Amino acid sequence: MGWYLVSKSKNEPWLDVLVKAWDERIKNEFAPKDAKCGPQATPLKENGNFFSHDHIISNFSRIQKEGMSLIFLNLYMGVPIRGEATVLRVDGDEVTFRTNPLQELAIMHDNKAYILQNNVLSKPVKADVVYSNISQNEITLRNFVYLLNLPASMRETTRVHPRRTTPVVIVDMQNRIGVEGIMFDISTGGLGVLSKNNDGIVEGAKIDIFFDLKEEKVSIETEGEILDVIEYEDAYRFCIRFLPKDPNMQEAINNYVQTREKETIKSLSKELEEYTK
Repeated sequence: MGWYLVSKSKNEPWLDVLVKAWDERIKNEFAPKDAKCGPQATPLKENGNFFSHDHIISNFSRIQKEGMSLIFLNLYMGVPIRGEATVLRVDGDEVTFRTNPLQELAIMHDNKAYILQNNVLSKPVKADVVYSNISQNEITLRNFVYLLNLPASMRETTRVHPRRTTPVVIVDMQNRIGVEGIMFDISTGGLGVLSKNNDGIVEGAKIDIFFDLKEEKVSIETEGEILDVIEYEDAYRFCIRFLPKDPNMQEAINNYVQTREKETIKSLSKELEEYTK
């Protein structure tokens, strides 16, 4: 890979600070396209009684009365955790649900719950956590709001975070511009890269991408397109779609993502074991 190789010695302390800042800012980000860094789920403005808080609460009362179930969807390190739930009780503006412990733990990590729309809930719903009792499979929520959308539910593939700091180089060969950064997340369809610099790479640029998957002992050299460039204070996030010409590169990426997804769920399951001891 010649000069494209990026060694860990080039990483500076700002990288870890940057990752934490981005992770806090977008840990609840739900992008509609797998590789594109899309907008967060958008709260729906109240319009009369139809989208009011009281309307949501009354819908939960109906769901409880009719014995219906609903679906929670949260992200843990980019991996969707989806689980069925039932309404146990409605007490004023608080609602207690029963769901599986793994789902409850994922909700606790976000400190928010996301509920998919169904025959009763006309839109997805977001709520804050009041209390959690994993041993009883119960979680109490409040501050319910309808969301205009929940694009995480429309993702075609799963994003995962890398195991460790993974340097990445992206190069616009046509304009002879290169940027060094680190991987934020990756899916079979694309890549998120954080960098302290941007020398002119813009949305729509066709790029070459270089990074090492050290545990798999694979050096990735593939092609892509910049879908978005998001500026955050003095740093940038590049949202990239893979356009691989070499099927071997795509296969290596697919294998890595699948492995990381399994590892991430295993990590959450291991944490759950500590709660239930």
